[in-house]
Amino acid sequence: MSNENEEEIIKEWKKLGVSKCEASFMCGGDSMNEMVFTYFDKEGEEIPEAKNEFDVYFEDVIYDRVDFYVNSDGHYMGERGVVYIELFEDDEDGVRFTYDKVATSEYYETHGTRIAIPVSNETFRFILDKVSMLSGSHYDAFEINYKIDCIITDENEKDLKDLLEKVCELGNDWEAETDGEYSDDSFSFELEDWNLLKEKQENTLFFNISKGYYEYCPSEN
Repeated sequence: MSNENEEEIIKEWKKLGVSKCEASFMCGGDSMNEMVFTYFDKEGEEIPEAKNEFDVYFEDVIYDRVDFYVNSDGHYMGERGVVYIELFEDDEDGVRFTYDKVATSEYYETHGTRIAIPVSNETFRFILDKVSMLSGSHYDAFEINYKIDCIITDENEKDLKDLLEKVCELGNDWEAETDGEYSDDSFSFELEDWNLLKEKQENTLFFNISKGYYEYCPSEN
């Protein structure tokens, strides 16, 4: 955009009595959503007719003046906020538009804990002798891998069902020490390998619990 075009925009800005523009934006997931420009006079009243005069200009130049972080990586999710555009005048720099971004970045953080669950000797021996992996997630999708081919009795099935319900109960009750917003579909658990435990307790099984949270912090300008 040429300086000549900017001069025309400045003239029209003053003519309409615009005090500031608020450019609301949201980006992430490797894309930039539509930006919305709103113009105000010095009393804070909106000037709707200014959109026809200035939107095309600012849509073109704002990306050269402000950095937006659109690329998500599974940890960083995106950002949202407002760019405040104002006309600045002084003897040294002359007349120019200033761009001040105030935004919040969103991150997905995984937090975990470890829980111990006492079980009967029969359940304990069954898990240690026959189960190689036991895990699950938020939607009651449980996965059990067995070390050997074996017959699962009704009592075994009931014991496993009770154990899984207890893990889910304790896991869902646990809250991470964070101000973030819990992601409802993020709960998961997995049985710790008994052979890798440094400290073992007879008739006690240990599970690793994991939950995801959306956390927020001020964006970089």
